[in-house]
Amino acid sequence: MKKEKDILSEICGVDDNGVAKAMVEVTTRIVDLESGEEKLVSRETLESTVVNCFRSVRHMTLDLLFESGTDPDFVDTVKMLREFTVPENSLDGNKYPVITVTVMPVSLFGEYYATGINGSWVITPSQFNKPADTIRFIFDNSDFHCYRITDNENEEQPQVG
Repeated sequence: MKKEKDILSEICGVDDNGVAKAMVEVTTRIVDLESGEEKLVSRETLESTVVNCFRSVRHMTLDLLFESGTDPDFVDTVKMLREFTVPENSLDGNKYPVITVTVMPVSLFGEYYATGINGSWVITPSQFNKPADTIRFIFDNSDFHCYRITDNENEEQPQVG
């Protein structure tokens, strides 16, 4: 069983061939706490986005770095997030908005993944004085975890690390 730090190392950056080391899925949903129903609002799957992450004492920072601010995946993901984070989708009684970011390391494909929920996000440049090309998510540590997919009906087990 791998430690969280090992899994995070496997999702960050690029491999020896310059290819992103992880696949990313960003989803938006409205969840009804009373009924347990979830309504998927939107989903973006990113196969060539470079991930960088850092866990501090209180927060997990997860950067999705794109080729440029005009990269279609960047434009589509930012549009999806902006369309979701509007007053109409705000917390309303038992219905609450959820943004989920799931990252699966290619080298451990199908065995481990990391996921964060309810993070804040902002678009930012990856380099000083350059156009925005990065989506930065900041999660409370309690809302970001690594999991192992087991053979027992794909049961998820939180990783401690």
